[in-house]
Amino acid sequence: MEANGWRLLRDCQALGVGFDLEFEKGGTIRHVEVKGVGGSRLAFNMTALEWRRVLEDREFFVIAVTSVLDPSSTHVHVLTRNTLQDADRSPVQYRLNVRLP
Repeated sequence: MEANGWRLLRDCQALGVGFDLEFEKGGTIRHVEVKGVGGSRLAFNMTALEWRRVLEDREFFVIAVTSVLDPSSTHVHVLTRNTLQDADRSPVQYRLNVRLP
């Protein structure tokens, strides 16, 4: 992002806002979630809050880095909300709150 003229405003990872980094360029803000993927297949998990960002935040992007374990094959993918909304998705876990009698 910085190589393309974006300035890092803050690291938001500890804030629980559904994205990792906030950038600014010419008055435009970008909320960026970073995903590292071990293999070359562009597949990763998203939290419910991250998914809400996909649906509601016009400034939300995902930067996914594939093959992070093999620097010679690493590739950076910038994914827009439209790309994310069009992706195949499936639930991978459920949160259960069990009430005991």
